[in-house]
Amino acid sequence: MKKNDVYHSAVKRNLYEASFAFINLKVLIQLEKYIDAEGIEVHGENLFSVCVRELYFAMFAHIAKVLEPIYTITEGEQKVKKNCPKSFWYILDSASRDIENLKNYSSDKIKLVRNLSPKVKHIRDKTLFHLDERGVLSPSEIWKEADIKANHFREAVQFLFDLLNELYVKVFNQQFLFHPEDYDEELLSKILKLAKSNQLI
Repeated sequence: MKKNDVYHSAVKRNLYEASFAFINLKVLIQLEKYIDAEGIEVHGENLFSVCVRELYFAMFAHIAKVLEPIYTITEGEQKVKKNCPKSFWYILDSASRDIENLKNYSSDKIKLVRNLSPKVKHIRDKTLFHLDERGVLSPSEIWKEADIKANHFREAVQFLFDLLNELYVKVFNQQFLFHPEDYDEELLSKILKLAKSNQLI
């Protein structure tokens, strides 16, 4: 397989992952607004609470793939890539000049994403995908340590999607078809109203 094939596949796969994360985020935001507006309290386990939890888990799982860092080790005086996942950082490293020329590029938002990346990895390694000793004893402490601000997370997810989407158009000369803007918010509103009228939430 040629290097260009890997790069092109990475652009496509990372965009899909960012898109999945963005759609999950949109659904969760809509659910939060509905819960707050209607004064709904969810007690115990039901379909509603299970769906919210799984949407949250999936959102972090998708964005963890996009933000997985590239590890390096030092051999003598030379830095060598130890593990090179084909994440957003691989894409940025491979085509930094092209990406910096994109309309959606922002050095400030790249800094925001760089700051978020180790926080997501901390959650991923300690409690999301793996259960280490501390994650088992106190998963809430892991989330607290990560200290991910909701507004920063939302901004980063939107930025990653917008930037990768623009890069996709540039690389493949076609529009990405699985766009979060196509998500129909009206359908969820109808489902929530129906669930409430039947005392399911």
